[in-house]
Amino acid sequence: MKRSNTPEQSLSCLGQGEAASQAASGPSMSRRFFLVAGAAAGGGLMLSLGACDPATEGKAGSKEARFFLGTHIRISTSGQVTVLAQNPEIGQGVKTSLPMVIAEELDVAWKDVTVEQADLDTNLFQFQVAGGSLSTPMLSLALRKVGAAARQMLISVAASRLKVPATECATEAGHVIHKPSGRKLGYGQLTADAAHLPVPNLAEIKLKSDKYFQIVGQKIKGVDNPKIIKGEPLYGIDVTVPGMAYSVFVKCPTFGGKAVSANLDEIRTLPGVQAAFVVEGNDSRPAANPAWWLPGEGGAAPDWWNVGGRPDYVMSGVAIVADSWWQAERARDRLKVVWEKGQADGQSSEGFDAAAAQHFASPPDENRWPELGSVDKALEESAQKIDVEYSFPFLAHATLEPQNATASVSTDAHGSMAIEIWSGAQLPAVGQATIAKMMGVPNENVTIHLTRAGGGFGRRLLNDSLLEAVWISSVVKKPVKLLWSREDDTQHDFYRPGGYHHLKGGLDQDGKAIAFEDHFVGFGGEKAFVNSGDSNFPGYLYGNIANMRYKASKIPLYIPTGAMRAPMANSHGFVFESFVDELAHKAGIDPISFRLTMIDPSKETPSYGELTEGVPLSGFNPKRMRAILELVAERSGWHGKKLYRPSSEDVVEGTLRRGMGVGCYFSHFGYFAHVVSLSVDARNNVTVDTVWVVGDIGRQIINPLNAENMVQGSVIDGLGQAMGLEVTFEGGAANQSNFDDYPLIRMAQAPNEIDVHFHKTDHTTTGLGEPALPPILPAFANALYAATGTRYRKLPLPVFEGILEEEDI
Repeated sequence: MKRSNTPEQSLSCLGQGEAASQAASGPSMSRRFFLVAGAAAGGGLMLSLGACDPATEGKAGSKEARFFLGTHIRISTSGQVTVLAQNPEIGQGVKTSLPMVIAEELDVAWKDVTVEQADLDTNLFQFQVAGGSLSTPMLSLALRKVGAAARQMLISVAASRLKVPATECATEAGHVIHKPSGRKLGYGQLTADAAHLPVPNLAEIKLKSDKYFQIVGQKIKGVDNPKIIKGEPLYGIDVTVPGMAYSVFVKCPTFGGKAVSANLDEIRTLPGVQAAFVVEGNDSRPAANPAWWLPGEGGAAPDWWNVGGRPDYVMSGVAIVADSWWQAERARDRLKVVWEKGQADGQSSEGFDAAAAQHFASPPDENRWPELGSVDKALEESAQKIDVEYSFPFLAHATLEPQNATASVSTDAHGSMAIEIWSGAQLPAVGQATIAKMMGVPNENVTIHLTRAGGGFGRRLLNDSLLEAVWISSVVKKPVKLLWSREDDTQHDFYRPGGYHHLKGGLDQDGKAIAFEDHFVGFGGEKAFVNSGDSNFPGYLYGNIANMRYKASKIPLYIPTGAMRAPMANSHGFVFESFVDELAHKAGIDPISFRLTMIDPSKETPSYGELTEGVPLSGFNPKRMRAILELVAERSGWHGKKLYRPSSEDVVEGTLRRGMGVGCYFSHFGYFAHVVSLSVDARNNVTVDTVWVVGDIGRQIINPLNAENMVQGSVIDGLGQAMGLEVTFEGGAANQSNFDDYPLIRMAQAPNEIDVHFHKTDHTTTGLGEPALPPILPAFANALYAATGTRYRKLPLPVFEGILEEEDI
């Protein structure tokens, strides 16, 4: 079947649900789904899932009205099932979990399923993105219907063949079985006829009950695991194509700087060097569009530092192309460049700290949330008050696979340019649109083959390495693999932005929080905060404290920033949950009980629309948060151990100071609560003994093995951020460059045990890549306070290589 935007069949939007906006000021992401069936090459059944925008439904021939989510299932005449994985795999497990959903409803044995990674195809796929923990909530329900529809079609053919009612037929492990007689037919025997059936109405498809699941809910190993273990090529860094050269791209240490001149003649004489040239830079991003995740669109703004736009474009630098990457890198050591420094030249971490202090001494610039009650009066009348400052640093993503891309730019005899790219991009459609504009070709002339990525964490949402590789290939007129060094990766990141908070809190005579004030100082320009630098919604605090004020100011920034795993929640969560802990101890109430008293179960924020058909954009549900807090207290023995109070006689055990801390947060539709138990010995060695995690991401855990791994990884990742990670700047350049001065967490610093429990509730299943990270940072900091009696309010905490440097508080 030829894949097309407008197939020959007469299609209609068969899903149900109303269009819904993400928020009053945001674009709609709601789609209705439909199916298309056809014959697979070589015989068999191929089933595609499509989507249409309710706003353009019914407009004949409208390209906007419908587009495919993908050819998700192919069933051969031998019965072999191939499932296409549409979303980029960056370690989050969707290449396994989403095909599991299809296989479950199709009712085939997992061993008979082959999973293939799809290339970028904006005609076939609505949401070919890895980011925001959105793959599962966006696609799982629709993909269940794909599998169920295929099963229904196969039953229909089998019933016709056996001359029996379809209601007497069932499916099992790739067969249709006539229950009264026991006769059965394999799927492969039925696919040819099924390919010619009309597709079922998605609104009428009956899905399996969870109690009959055979695949979903089972611990399934990743489909790529065998290749990873054997070291077989999977990643962008592994790609080789015929005639390929290797390249490095050297950019100005000061962000935004331009290459004026370089000793290119000398570089060109070095062993293996094929070319060396200055790149002037090319800002060719598509016009700004709030819906930057949609196919063919790209968000941009020339003054990105002012409006929070995406600065992923070809910046000025020097490209060196050689026979091998090592030869290119060694030539780089001899490179001498005269740079014209950019606007960031005068910026430094010391200057940021001074600017924040100035803002704290002045009235805030803007209000971030509507003020509640009378904050000044409540603070004045409070029986006890807290007035403190918190801060968190810039962070680099430090993906284990550095940024890279392989590109081939060719022109045929008619002058038509074709661009082919191999990359583990998280937002490939945006990359395609930007590259097409840069090279002056239609989007369809740009092909992106998706490879597995060795970590993303939000870094590969930016496509700068793809753009650079394409530009260099177009100059040397041959395929080029561009590979960044670790130093490139650390010093030319789109950093998690830092920030500062000045917090005030007030308690009444009974220890109840009655006043909260926050002056957040972040980074941004006149119109907006920088990418991922905005203030974060203060979760359950808002509305549960009667008098509340949350305002903000901005420091100008010319250093690029971007999303990092659980953006904004990963930093503000540390601040809010540490501050709540301070309030609890000030009140003399144990921190979990204090939170449970504060979180009013009746104050639920309602859903504010649909993410996609049948998947609500849920607000905050206090009952879900309360439930996981109660569960984590129970599983950790919180109330019995009483290790959350520095004054407790249970804290000191011989030469050890022991402590427990808690943190909870609502992020990316998921609810998580963590308890950390740690000890500090006489030499200040910190040992994280156990971390208990309870999470609520809805009614179903698709792949418990991967889900547990994701949570454990979030805990370790967050602890690593807390233990010494920060990027500092001087003269607009990053000071850190490699793992010697940006040390990732080591095995000896990881927890001895991470206990993970999922609390299933009757809510839409949501994603897991991000919501388990934010609570670990405050839980760890609060446990350190319980063990030492010292409150740490600045990230990173003074725990370097597992040693607490108390004199550095």
